[in-house]
Amino acid sequence: MHINTKLNYSELFEILKLQNWWYKSCDNIVHTDRDSKRPEYSLCIDEINSNDSILLQGPRYAGKTTIIKTAIDLLINQEQIEPEQILYMNLEDHHFINLLEAKLLEDSLEIYKERINPSNKIYFFIDEIQKIDNYEDFLSKHSSENLKIIATSSLKVKDSLKAKNVFPLSFKEYLDFKKLTDKTENLEENKSLIKKYFYDYLKQGGILDLLEDNTEPHRDHEYKEHLMDYFNSVLLEDVVEKYKIRNTRVLKQIGIALANNVSHFFSFNK
Repeated sequence: MHINTKLNYSELFEILKLQNWWYKSCDNIVHTDRDSKRPEYSLCIDEINSNDSILLQGPRYAGKTTIIKTAIDLLINQEQIEPEQILYMNLEDHHFINLLEAKLLEDSLEIYKERINPSNKIYFFIDEIQKIDNYEDFLSKHSSENLKIIATSSLKVKDSLKAKNVFPLSFKEYLDFKKLTDKTENLEENKSLIKKYFYDYLKQGGILDLLEDNTEPHRDHEYKEHLMDYFNSVLLEDVVEKYKIRNTRVLKQIGIALANNVSHFFSFNK
């Protein structure tokens, strides 16, 4: 078989091996239960076993990857699906940086079938599918009873694809995460405590990675540094890359101005 990328057959297969649980241990597929209390964002087994592709869209660090890894864990450890039936690809792997076209998905799927799973049903999980131009054609071509595709995108997908939205934590979920749900039952009695955590939520946002950090409490400036890193990541890795924007300085200025003027009318010319 000819692989139309800069990776040969064996190199591509070696990368797939390192990302997949038919090669590495199935223990600790998900290292956290941080989304266990977010039922509206979970994938139930009925959805996974339907014929339609599943797309999760939402900003970076909202928990999309955790959701699909939780689904993989569900398939392997609860539904007794063989790990060999699951193909996972993280398209942000640095090995793929110059290979991001539909042919990469086609080749990976073909190699996987030849080497690992030639005949059983396939669950194909694709992280950050927006990296592939015209990925919609791949989804429509391959959706079938014997091939289930579950993918994430950090950019909005076409309305026709019926994606499920995943967002950072709401304040209610933030309180759940902090194990303070019971305090909301008597708001008057716990008003000061709830307000304190609300101010923390405003400073920290609902970014799961920050809340999971069990090290010493962050100072305000450390939170700001982390959030600015996320801000730059979204602009440079998603917006600039997708729309081929050259003047990143102006784009960043617009982004900062919008963030500082939430709920206000805004004109960049003024």
